[in-house]
Amino acid sequence: MNKVRNLAWLALFLVSACSSSGSSNGGTPNTGDAGSSQEDDGSQGENPVSLPDPGTPPSAVTGIFSFDFMQEGTGEPKLEASAFFLSPPQSMQASPFPDIFSGYQNVPLDQCTALPFVNFSGSQANPLDAGELTVVAPDSSRHSVTRNDFFGMIVYGAELPASAFKPLSEYLLLATGAVVPSFAGSFWTPGTLKVTAPESSGKLNVPRDQPVEVRWEGQGTGEPVLIRLVQQDTTVACRVTDDGEFTIPPSALGFFKPSGSIERDPNEDGDALYVQRLTWYVVGEGSSATLALASTGAQYEVTFQ
Repeated sequence: MNKVRNLAWLALFLVSACSSSGSSNGGTPNTGDAGSSQEDDGSQGENPVSLPDPGTPPSAVTGIFSFDFMQEGTGEPKLEASAFFLSPPQSMQASPFPDIFSGYQNVPLDQCTALPFVNFSGSQANPLDAGELTVVAPDSSRHSVTRNDFFGMIVYGAELPASAFKPLSEYLLLATGAVVPSFAGSFWTPGTLKVTAPESSGKLNVPRDQPVEVRWEGQGTGEPVLIRLVQQDTTVACRVTDDGEFTIPPSALGFFKPSGSIERDPNEDGDALYVQRLTWYVVGEGSSATLALASTGAQYEVTFQ
């Protein structure tokens, strides 16, 4: 369920950004037709591409869907889709969520801040069935997201062909419906984010008293890149200018304990570093309102020393 908690955290991070700026893309107007696909030329954001405005954040969502084109370290990216549907729908305005909203809004550009811990376990008490879940790519190819029933807890997940990912493009998310009514709607992907450093196959040793150099390539929308460091109930977030490089300072690493000193549940994820571009769009409405999150970038398994 750590993946579920991570999805919920990302959802709130994005909605908080929209609460402060009017859209996850900084209020950038839509200059293209829905359904378009724009080529990523690998430039470093000098001419950022705009995407459709996601609109006003919903007061509550039933589902959270994730569409992630992520590298393991500096390796080849994989495309994964996952989803869960909440009972009851999760309020985006009720406590403790304002804490994380204000935490995000107080992260200065090109700096790192420890965010307050929020326990999302109540959101997963009664995962719901939304029927068959399908992603339709810009080339009209259809990709199923597998429905899994774990003793009555319904979660969705699948690894999709990497070729199915197109940056800065429109996708369709379809659910045939069950307990959650059927729905259909569009979401858009961010530009590519190819991480080139730290160079690693996905596992990274991080001395807490030394800076970490992060570098990347690709075209975005002009919005900051998100860098996150995660360890159990500690998250440090950095909002950074999309100029291709950022140094995580030792002061940000000082929030973490040595990884070997922490007692963990056998099913618990380890410490991690994420470097991402993110977009969000609401698919469906009312009792089927689903927050569709798309991300590109890289993730590392971290050992803090």
